[in-house]
Amino acid sequence: MAKKQHKKIIALQKEWKNIGTVPKKVGDELWKNFQTACNKFFEARHTAHGDLHSDERENLKQKKAIIAQLKSIIRRNQRWVARKGTNSDGAIQQDRGMCPSKRRTSSISNITKW
Repeated sequence: MAKKQHKKIIALQKEWKNIGTVPKKVGDELWKNFQTACNKFFEARHTAHGDLHSDERENLKQKKAIIAQLKSIIRRNQRWVARKGTNSDGAIQQDRGMCPSKRRTSSISNITKW
């Protein structure tokens, strides 16, 4: 609803501009009335969207915290790998008593030949 109203206000502003000039005696007063009406709409809209933006700011704060946690985990993993002296995949698998193995890749045509 607000988006439709916003578009309508913008269209009215364009229409106002396209109409052209009016006598100076009444033009200034008309402009002040028009501008005041437009400003009231946009101020109310801004206030209403302020609540939405505060939610977005909180979401942004939470997402940045998650990124910080991920970076911390990555740094710890890199230090651990550096102590082991090998790559992380090989080190993890060797600690579990397994050796890294090559994965086989095959196409469907190689699987079954009729």
